[in-house]
Amino acid sequence: MSSIARETSILIVCRFINYLVLFASPVVLVRILSVEKFGMYREFMLYAGMISNFAAFSVNKSLIYFLSKYNHDKQYINNSIFLNILITIFVVLFVLISKDLILSKTSFDFVLPLLLYLIFFLNLDYCESYWISIRKTNYVLYYTFLRGLIRNIAVIVSACIFSDVTKMIHCLVIVEVIRFLLVCFYTKKIQSLNIKLNLVKLKNQVGYILPMGISNFIFYLNKEISKILILYTMGVEYLAIYSVGCYQIPIIGIVRGSIGDIVFSEVCSRSSKDIDKAFVLWKQTNIIYLSVVLPVFFVFFFYAKEFITIFFTEKYLESVIIFKIYMFLMLKECFETGIPIRMLNKNKFYIYAYNYSFFINIISIAILSLYFKFVGPAVAYVVSDTFVYIYLGKKILDISQTKISSLFYWRKISYLFVSSIVFLPILYVGELFNINSILKIIMFSIIYFIVYSVTIIKLNIEEVAIVYKKIINQFLYIKKRCISHLKMEAI
Repeated sequence: MSSIARETSILIVCRFINYLVLFASPVVLVRILSVEKFGMYREFMLYAGMISNFAAFSVNKSLIYFLSKYNHDKQYINNSIFLNILITIFVVLFVLISKDLILSKTSFDFVLPLLLYLIFFLNLDYCESYWISIRKTNYVLYYTFLRGLIRNIAVIVSACIFSDVTKMIHCLVIVEVIRFLLVCFYTKKIQSLNIKLNLVKLKNQVGYILPMGISNFIFYLNKEISKILILYTMGVEYLAIYSVGCYQIPIIGIVRGSIGDIVFSEVCSRSSKDIDKAFVLWKQTNIIYLSVVLPVFFVFFFYAKEFITIFFTEKYLESVIIFKIYMFLMLKECFETGIPIRMLNKNKFYIYAYNYSFFINIISIAILSLYFKFVGPAVAYVVSDTFVYIYLGKKILDISQTKISSLFYWRKISYLFVSSIVFLPILYVGELFNINSILKIIMFSIIYFIVYSVTIIKLNIEEVAIVYKKIINQFLYIKKRCISHLKMEAI
């Protein structure tokens, strides 16, 4: 567990830093661009994000499974490169065929830069999955940090100089071209550029990817359909406001993605020897999810209005209600149900779950939008996505032939919930002091986090204690390296 905790802590720190880097972009852009222009930028990112997420088709993510299970066989990397090229050809053809339809719905013409962006963004993007599978998560830290930082600098500088959304998009394309070329050199270095395909392994990989890819397609359509509805019915300005309200979602990904990727690799290795030990490790991850996410949820929910106005200005005050609604996804996602399904290669259940979820979302949007036009789509998405977890949880019970009382470590979960709620008065005490709002939020949030962390470590929950200590050590190590680097520069 200790080695897994170390890898997990590195990845959490990595993605936390990456989130801060990426989060800086919209915070700065809302101050440079008008609401309309920021909405136009989000419009491009909406199309680019939807298509790239659809086209990713879990090809690169599958490497964590296959490289972990089959002794880091690089043939699977080669297969992934080939599959991504094939998918990209279909994506380009689809966008070209749909060009007139896209232009009839968008506020400006971005089809050509969109194509270029997708071509370079979708290809040779396997590095993170590869490094996770070979336990080199520190490489993920460097790669994602530099990639996010350079993207941010390119977008912000172009916005400052040109104040033109099209030129901002061109800069994004240039950054992806540079990344693509650098990964080309790296791929050649690790000897993974091989035109020969192993058809047996390719078939095996496609069999795993296909249900995951289809389910992810439906998942992202389900996730983004609310934004599409807002864009087409209310315009780019409301899309900008709605998008700001969704900005807490990456916080979930930091913890869930980091822990899930490391643990899934280990679970796959264990499942071939002892399926029960694999399930134990999965249940431990849910405790870790909750231990990290619960205090974040309560702090962000409590200071939702301050968060929006401080980072995005009062122009986006309407997004506070959307922000609070989406916050409930954080609690839901703590109860991870995907790892056992993927471990057992029962990915067809994802297709069923997301199909049902999509229809629930559409029906909920249709009903709720009649009464709550702006808020309705957000509530509908939270309801429909929660159904996925209930459905997959039921399938895990059926497959493992266990009772719901044994599905999670419910006693430990109750300790975490009580610990996070019982110290909420700390945040309310802060409201009694007439001090600078930013200083107040920082001070009382830190006090709350410290008291909560000390309490759950004292409760002797093994999974929590190990990971928390590793995370603290990782931050201290980064701090030490930074101080050492500054001293060297001073000399």
